[in-house]
This record gives sequence, structure tokens and C-alpha cells, in this order.
Amino acid sequence: VSSKKDSVIKSKKNIETQTENTTQKINEKKKDLGINQQNLLNNLQFAGFLFESMVIHDLRVYSQANDAKVYHYRDSSGLEVDGIVQKYNGDWCAFEIKLGSGQIEEAAANLLRLARLVTSDKCPAPKSLNIITGTGMGYTRKDGVNVISFASLGA
Repeated sequence: VSSKKDSVIKSKKNIETQTENTTQKINEKKKDLGINQQNLLNNLQFAGFLFESMVIHDLRVYSQANDAKVYHYRDSSGLEVDGIVQKYNGDWCAFEIKLGSGQIEEAAANLLRLARLVTSDKCPAPKSLNIITGTGMGYTRKDGVNVISFASLGA
């Protein structure tokens, strides 16, 4: 039996509409802030912050539809992970968000470091470690970290 909530999630049209609405909102915000393509190319760090914000937004939408929440992780040692998606049953996965492929090694090292820290019986190991990028194809690295193209999230 499928609920209305399930049918909305599975509908390709609704997902595309959500993506278009997100893109439209981002374009409107860029216009409000006076940001254009050249501004973003001149300040890749700021472009990365915008990209991370957009990805976190989409992760929250997908998480809510799957009875999960999105958190940010930072500890006293300086380890930071952009997104932790945790289901209500305790299952979780970690996400690093990087605009370009040049930051994949650093992102993977952060994720693997986090996974090594989780050794408690009270917290299960992550179901997956993932890097979402703005470029390239998706693949799984030899160390088990998934590299996911942002474009594939709405597919």
C-alpha cells in the first residue's frame, strides 16, 4: 500500500519541480545579493559556501521524506563533517560537500577519521561515507567512500 507521501517522493515530475524551485530560489538570492557568474569565479570560497548550502538544503528535503534528520559535526580536535544524516532508528551516514574534485582527498580523510572515532556500542558504525561534488561522475573509492555528483541527487 502506497501513501500519498510515498507517491510524491517517487514522482519524477515532483522531484524535478523541487529542483527547479531550489534553483530558482538560488538564482533569486544571487540577484538580490548582486552576485553574477564572474563574482563567483573570482571568489571560489564563497561559491563553495553557496554550493554547500544548496546541497544541505536538498539533503534536508530528502531526509525529511525518509524519516531522518540532518546534522553538522564538529569536535574539539577540529574535525568537521558537513552533514550527518541520521534515521530515527539510529542508522546514519556522513557527507562532505565539495564544489570541486580537488578537495576529494581531504574530504575522504575527514570521513574516514570520523568513522574511526565511532567505536562505541551506543553508536553504530556509519552505513556509508559520502562526498557530494559539483563536478564529475559518481564512483566508490578503494577505501569505500562514495563520491556522488550533485546532479545525480535529483535523478
